Amino acid sequence: RVVGEYVLKHEDLLQAKIFEDAIAILSSTVDVHTSSKVIYTPTKSTASYSIPYRAIVAKDLDNVWMAGKNVSADRFAHGAVRVMPPSIAMGQAAGIAASLASKANIKAKEVPYNELRSVLIKQNAYLG
Repeated sequence: RVVGEYVLKHEDLLQAKIFEDAIAILSSTVDVHTSSKVIYTPTKSTASYSIPYRAIVAKDLDNVWMAGKNVSADRFAHGAVRVMPPSIAMGQAAGIAASLASKANIKAKEVPYNELRSVLIKQNAYLG
């Protein structure tokens, strides 16, 4: 697995954490599949949580973004963010970030979050 600049944690979801570099605001429940059962954790409130840009940027590789099932997350956080709506949001953010990085000739880690956020909002992404 590729590790991101940040590893999204189950605790982040339970605490309804909204990161300063949020690329998606979500409320998916956690379901983890094992070989013998599914561990399902319903949300206990209507509070949303976010995925930070740092979780889709590879820590040890230049210009590698992860979107969808390869997002940098622990097993239980992954059980919530691996589904289609979060994957679509991550893909949108990764595509925009790649375009910004290419145009400015900078690395993924150097993409200015305020520019990324601005484009996401122009494209009707919900960021709170």
